[in-house]
Amino acid sequence: MAHGTLVAAACLTFLLIGCGPDDADGAANAGGSGGSGATGGGSATGGGSGTGGGVPKCDDAFAVVPSPYAPNTSLDEWGGFAVDERGAVFSAIADSSLTDDTSAHHPVIMASDLAGNLSTLYTDDGSSLYGKFILRGDSVYMLAGVVVPGIARLDRSGGEPVEVVEGTVYAGPVLGGDFIYYAKGFSDSAIYRLDPETDASTLLIAREDQIETLDLDGDTLYWIESDGLLAETDYRLFSMPAAGGTAKLVQSLPRAELALGSFRVVDGVLFGSEITADLDIVVTRTPIGEAPTIVDDNGGLPMVIAGGFAYYGAGSGGVIKAPLSFANKATIPGSAGRSIYSLAVGPSDLWYSELSCIFRAAK
Repeated sequence: MAHGTLVAAACLTFLLIGCGPDDADGAANAGGSGGSGATGGGSATGGGSGTGGGVPKCDDAFAVVPSPYAPNTSLDEWGGFAVDERGAVFSAIADSSLTDDTSAHHPVIMASDLAGNLSTLYTDDGSSLYGKFILRGDSVYMLAGVVVPGIARLDRSGGEPVEVVEGTVYAGPVLGGDFIYYAKGFSDSAIYRLDPETDASTLLIAREDQIETLDLDGDTLYWIESDGLLAETDYRLFSMPAAGGTAKLVQSLPRAELALGSFRVVDGVLFGSEITADLDIVVTRTPIGEAPTIVDDNGGLPMVIAGGFAYYGAGSGGVIKAPLSFANKATIPGSAGRSIYSLAVGPSDLWYSELSCIFRAAK
């Protein structure tokens, strides 16, 4: 979470030019890494890839969010976009390429059914952003806040979000089986398990150092600890049974080489994407016990992993699909050249957005 805040600050610094692509055509907000902005009005830069900016081309879109709103998960803790067999639930913020006054448009949470019919579930008062959505039955679990969010639950039919975890959530939430896992930071650094049946949290393990991110691989929790945002020491990868137990130090990982955004662990391999100090967007792949390897140096925001594939925004536009070996890559048909703001993989297809346009494509 703190790592994402630093990346967000970098993006906000470049609000007028975007963050990311090398081939921008001069349009306003040329395809940046995106993000929602923490400046009260929830303004956004461009999406994760492509040229971005200006009036969106929604002619072949599945659904169109009312302008000036746009779904945006380029910074995954500041945007939610989740899909299941009932449709999508997503957050949307006013995009600065669609309006000169983003402060007049507060963040919203919306839903789309499988026919593309949109509805607004909640309109915020401008004090919070919502990200990392988990769909579970009739409920949506999500981060709620700005710099140090908590976890809230929203009824899928709409209404007021209910806080179920007080702020300082640094990592997660992650759904595994019947439970949701998350980590808190500051003075109470620890990993917890949330039971959606009761909304009660159980402490799994207390830690002394900052937990940067976590994921569940099978029945094992993995997380990364650091000595703080500005430290230059290596990251440390730990593991523990999801049911609880003793933490095991797995390995140290060089901070400068490991990407933590969209962090996933799948079959013993770590994946992540982020903006580097040089404002490049990279994807890293790290088999446990080995060193990180950059598998794409021109794309990766946003990124989701599902069904044995990684899907992510390309630096030159479009959605890239790659097997988790990254032995080959392909562009999702129909997505080429688009500035990708959000991505989600549903049971049968891929959903993605460019500004206010939402598209669906075969996985």
